[in-house]
Amino acid sequence: MKRKQTKHESHFERIEKSRSFRQLMKEKKAFFVPSIIFFMLFYFSLPVLAVYTTILEGKVLGEITWAWVLAVAQFIMTWTFCIIYVKKPLILIS
Repeated sequence: MKRKQTKHESHFERIEKSRSFRQLMKEKKAFFVPSIIFFMLFYFSLPVLAVYTTILEGKVLGEITWAWVLAVAQFIMTWTFCIIYVKKPLILIS
């Protein structure tokens, strides 16, 4: 049985086919793909380096090791990505 198309669906389809919407999706993809690749590499570097190497055992300052520095950097990176994700559309709009 075929479902009846509503005005809302046809309106969405027109927006989806518009040039500005396609440009927006292109810009979104250009932001997300490199960000996700960097995030995944950075995120998995801590467990991989901690388990398979001794690089993170070196002292940075007193008893603080590189493992702690990398762990804190991951929190900073996560908050930075969140802020950029929220602020970037506002910059594009203005």
